[in-house]
Amino acid sequence: MQPRDILIRELMKHGIPFEPLGGDIAIVCPFKTECGGMDGNISTFLINGSTKSGNCRSCGKTASFSEVLGQYGIGSIPEILPMREAKYETPMSHNRNETKQPTHPSFKSQLLKVGDILKKEFPDDEWLVEDILPLPSVDALSGMPGHGKTFVTIHIAQCVAKGLPVFGKFPSKQAPVLIISEEDYPKHLKKRFESLGITENDAITYLSLVGFKADNPKHVDDIADIVREGKFKLVIIDCLRRVHDQDENDSRGMARVAEGLRRIASEGVAVLYTHHHRKQEDFKPNNPTVSLRGSTEIQAAIENHFAIERKENEDVLIFRQPKSRNAEALKPFEVKILTESIFNIKKNKEETMVVGFEYVGDHDEKKRKSEEAREAVITFLASEGMKSRQQIIEAIKPMGYGEKAIDTGIHDAEAAGEIELVSKDELPEELKTSRQRHYRIKEKADVMPPLDEDLNVAISHTL
Repeated sequence: MQPRDILIRELMKHGIPFEPLGGDIAIVCPFKTECGGMDGNISTFLINGSTKSGNCRSCGKTASFSEVLGQYGIGSIPEILPMREAKYETPMSHNRNETKQPTHPSFKSQLLKVGDILKKEFPDDEWLVEDILPLPSVDALSGMPGHGKTFVTIHIAQCVAKGLPVFGKFPSKQAPVLIISEEDYPKHLKKRFESLGITENDAITYLSLVGFKADNPKHVDDIADIVREGKFKLVIIDCLRRVHDQDENDSRGMARVAEGLRRIASEGVAVLYTHHHRKQEDFKPNNPTVSLRGSTEIQAAIENHFAIERKENEDVLIFRQPKSRNAEALKPFEVKILTESIFNIKKNKEETMVVGFEYVGDHDEKKRKSEEAREAVITFLASEGMKSRQQIIEAIKPMGYGEKAIDTGIHDAEAAGEIELVSKDELPEELKTSRQRHYRIKEKADVMPPLDEDLNVAISHTL
């Protein structure tokens, strides 16, 4: 019988409810006076096989196997060895003719009355980065390729390692950080470290291109051991697609990946991974609530999701929070990418380096909608020719824009000289009686207007 099975057998024999969690076992916290876990009947005490000890996720009490089981009145039990071989397995008899032993406590033993829940005092949420990363949690940072996800995660790692506010705005608790990068070679990482001012004294540890898979129980257990021994509080994974062998559109497969990430988070850490957005359809707005690529299981399994978008032709990132389980979602906000130009002697040219990030303030979502609607109006008229205001609204509204945003878009496009109002005289006979305003793309003049006479004189004098 495997060591893990021995422990489960003893718990079952004494009628102690438990819940298998990978290679570990969760039980109700036995330290009643300090935690109240036994009164709440919630499995908060996680027993780990490799260390032969446990820790309560509610009260923080740490104790050895013998201390924990002694609280339940269990005497000596067979020696419990590290539980590596039995991880993610169900205890089975060696005799195939025997009935498989159940390992899950009865549902009846886990019934909770609403009064018990109302009376229980739960600890306040703990934040590693205030309003951004709770403890423990699994969180996602998503965006299109090239929008700066990796740089943002390195900045977050740097701030947590130093105990500095993220983006200069959100306070963090100082703690060691583990980054698992399955996309970048160390030489690429070095350049980013140097540009952001990271030093050898910062408490950041890397695993680079090691082949970690979140759907591989052994890999997950190894990372959990590293997290526990290194006392890491933040684990960053870049990126999700590189750390599993599942079909991203298969909910069952992605549930296995989510289980592995939650197992790491159960060590009391925040797990933050990067992920890509779905491909955006032409001329349709990006909806951050459904932006994560792949199965809906990915969105369902996380505590927080931040979607980032880089403003066109600007060093500004827009952050939106489509999901937040621990607190009210933050309003969209903007972060400026701080850059510096340096001369690269080896390449004999100027290079722009990202040196940090700075919180700007709330993002004007209405203005963004109007700007996107303006672009949609121009695209529609360029494709379809002259159309009435009502026809423009009917064509663009299904894309997710309100009538007010579309009207603002029409007004702004007209003011910028990109479209023009068609006069009644130019309308076809059948439309001249219409009360609707009609618009079309404004043709650009091909011939340059003559120079002002005074300007000509001035130029002739300079020559």
